[in-house]
Amino acid sequence: AVVSTQSTGKDDTLFQAKPESKKAPLPEPVLVKKHPKSQQNTPNAEPKKSQLTFPEKTFVKRFLTAEKCVIGGVGWWKYEYCYQKSLKQFHKERNGVKTEILLGIWDEPRHIEYLKDTGKLIDPSKKRAFIDLHYFMGDICDETGLPRQVTVRMKCGHQDNNVQALTMFMEEPKMCVYKFTTESVLFCKILEDVNEYGVPQASVDNIINSI
Repeated sequence: AVVSTQSTGKDDTLFQAKPESKKAPLPEPVLVKKHPKSQQNTPNAEPKKSQLTFPEKTFVKRFLTAEKCVIGGVGWWKYEYCYQKSLKQFHKERNGVKTEILLGIWDEPRHIEYLKDTGKLIDPSKKRAFIDLHYFMGDICDETGLPRQVTVRMKCGHQDNNVQALTMFMEEPKMCVYKFTTESVLFCKILEDVNEYGVPQASVDNIINSI
């Protein structure tokens, strides 16, 4: 069919309508399956594995759960330090007679109360080289008539990478009030996660896997 436009004073232009052509059928859509992120080419993140040997892991686990206490010290008195449990000093004669004195036991609520009373709270977000944990209710002191008490200072030590090695040093700034300093590379990881009262928060497994 021919369709003519009205004249516009210019050349009339004829438009020829093209016959409708049959459209070719559209191809069937192809579904592309997306793999989950875990199946893509990105490497899967694996949990960090501990670098400790089996004996080291065993020691750390038993020490942090107070199943194993550490004995050390030089001189007349030796010390038995049980992590977050107790601290004792003792002397053993050659004939086997043993004198033992309980310097303090760990009581977290009492420790927190002491820090609140003294205003010695810490900022957990800051990196630190040591923490002080306060142990109370030791044996009665003959000179003062009061229970002994001890501040246990746990220091991060890098001079020895042996997690089973702890150095110990005892002071007595006041009668029957002690300050016990112990240093180890093991404590470096413990100090990374403490609350405002200086109390370690990381689980035993997390500490072991981070070393």
